[in-house]
Amino acid sequence: MPPFELIASEAVHFAPGSGTPQISVLIVAYKCEALLGACVTALHVALGDRPYEVIVVDNSPPPEDVPPVAVTRRIRNLTNCGFAAAVNQAAQAALGDCLVILNPDTVPEVGSLGQLVDAVRSGCVAAGPLLLDRNGGAAVSARPAVNFTGQLFEGLFLHLLWPANSLVAISARTALPIRVDCLSGACFAISRRDFIKFGGFDETFFLYGEDVDFFERLRLSGARVEFVPTARVLHHQGGSVLQDPALFIRELHRSRARILHRRFSGWRLMFLRIAQQSGLLGIAALCRAAPLLRGRDREWPKAQHFVEAARVAREVRDHSYETLGQLPARTSLRLTVGDSAAA
Repeated sequence: MPPFELIASEAVHFAPGSGTPQISVLIVAYKCEALLGACVTALHVALGDRPYEVIVVDNSPPPEDVPPVAVTRRIRNLTNCGFAAAVNQAAQAALGDCLVILNPDTVPEVGSLGQLVDAVRSGCVAAGPLLLDRNGGAAVSARPAVNFTGQLFEGLFLHLLWPANSLVAISARTALPIRVDCLSGACFAISRRDFIKFGGFDETFFLYGEDVDFFERLRLSGARVEFVPTARVLHHQGGSVLQDPALFIRELHRSRARILHRRFSGWRLMFLRIAQQSGLLGIAALCRAAPLLRGRDREWPKAQHFVEAARVAREVRDHSYETLGQLPARTSLRLTVGDSAAA
């Protein structure tokens, strides 16, 4: 487990009732205190009268210039250990029997998280909401299992032109829950027992891809995962990404490359690696050309971010991920299914 310090530990459960909270809301923060405040404020109406706690694992370099949001517990890591490792930290500290993993740049609507908790307690292993973008449109909330065609589609960045394609996203056609292969890591509920049973997030994923990897394990086990369209959560997207875009873009494409090497081999892996390299170089070139296309005399801001795409493309070309793809899963979770968080 990474070195950390406990910033706050208060007996506050933010809902009627006393004793051990039933639900632990786990949030990983990185330079986003203002967004975090809106997220935490919305939890009361999102969970109703269910007793809950809020555990924030803060990967931000101290200090922030804004007052910290009041939460049950805040764990500040002395170094940025990544999203997957921070979620595992929070899960290990959790007291509730149901975990809600939630991004800090989300605002859950009335009753939304309560519906996810109810779905988990009704028999499914994990449940996720309908995510909405800042304009109120549907964002990617659930995905099909990792497959060759879908990875080719994303590797060539065709999903930017056709984001609702069924290769990369599952749409809600009715209000009824849908069984799916993979949920977005931005928000989902799962029992603490099952999160530990399936090993938590693989910490070799610094950022992005840990949800795809985790839900692939659930799919292979036959576990039921549900997408609940009536549970709606606004996702601003990029709240932390905007604070350090080069890092986040680089890790996004590294995680994608790692998934390729874990799930594919032979000619399929070679073909997908070439597609990813071509897509990365293409998007980097497009972003660098954008100022000229727009008639500007200064570099388009996104271009400096996507230069990271070119760096990752070189790493893919040089087979740098073959070793990473073979790394065994790593987790800091040390509890067994029967352990309590206080043990």
